[in-house]
Amino acid sequence: MTVLVALCVFFLVGLVVLRPSAALAEAGPFDVVLAQGAASANEPFSLSGMLPGDEEAIDVAVDVRHECPLRVHFKIDPVECDSPLSGALMLRIEDAATGAVVCEGALDQLTKAAPVAIEVPESETGVTRLSWRVVAKLPPSAGNENQSARCVVDLHWFVQGDDQASLAPLPKTGDPLLPILVVLAVVAGVAVIVWRFGRARRGKVLACAVALAVSVGAVGAFAWAAFGAHAKLPFNLFETGTVSIELNEGRPVFSDGVPLEAGRTATEEFTVSNTGTADVRYRIYLADVTGDLAASLEFTIRRGDDVLFCGSAAELEGADACLSNAVLAPGHVDVLTASVRLLPTAVGDGRGQAASFDLCAQAIQVKNNEGGAF
Repeated sequence: MTVLVALCVFFLVGLVVLRPSAALAEAGPFDVVLAQGAASANEPFSLSGMLPGDEEAIDVAVDVRHECPLRVHFKIDPVECDSPLSGALMLRIEDAATGAVVCEGALDQLTKAAPVAIEVPESETGVTRLSWRVVAKLPPSAGNENQSARCVVDLHWFVQGDDQASLAPLPKTGDPLLPILVVLAVVAGVAVIVWRFGRARRGKVLACAVALAVSVGAVGAFAWAAFGAHAKLPFNLFETGTVSIELNEGRPVFSDGVPLEAGRTATEEFTVSNTGTADVRYRIYLADVTGDLAASLEFTIRRGDDVLFCGSAAELEGADACLSNAVLAPGHVDVLTASVRLLPTAVGDGRGQAASFDLCAQAIQVKNNEGGAF
């Protein structure tokens, strides 16, 4: 019974502490809400597979019912923003009617910034609608560290301090204290049962501590919901895609080496797989070319009947020498052949001489990349 009495006392103290001032209490719940029926508005971002250069926008409408001029504060609340993407993703919020910028910057800057105060003048109708456009952009310069990254934020409007007295009352839909009473009654009942029939004193104390914590949360949450002036557009998701390919399933194309004899050609088949989420084009190139015979090697790269490249090792080291002639979609695989020939004009017969090289592939996104530069 001691626990029940303690919870009842706590409940009464919570009501006194959390109860709003007389002016606010007379007004009842306040109206700062996401507008209902606003065309194409109030659907949060749900962006997956974002790539550098992507830009998306949503329209948001918030209704403020008020009697006098006041300030509405706006804040971007981080929910999941611990990836590098929060430093690359840019947000710009504009007044839809005037085009004036409300705030702009990288996501991590905006989540750490102080709330933006919006001056709302007196309204003849008693209701002011804040109509905003929120634009999210991943700059073309965003690096590979932003691949497969994720951020989630809430867009939050609220009125605080003396400005709450300017808000107009809404029709009451029920007593907000009733849910608090119900929750506290259930919590108190469970605590009494545990205390009465529980065996271990430590378990009893723990149960009462949990009951007390739940009570604190219940009173605070219900009071905030009942008397606070706030609106949220929750769970705005930004998630980037990936640009990724795999060359020959990770195996060397010429796994057994190439016998170098003047005039002889060695040919191997290999694959390029799109393991990312975006359409790509790719290039084949040489790296780390060394050896006495390197200058006497001739390479040919084919995709089916199409010859993508035919030339020297030095030429195949170039950035744009061997480019794919088709878009490779996610999950798709291209089958190519690589041929290496030691030119008959090679110095000597090639005995005792050697050449080594790495055959490599690089991909670049098709979207937002009209020039196709690597």
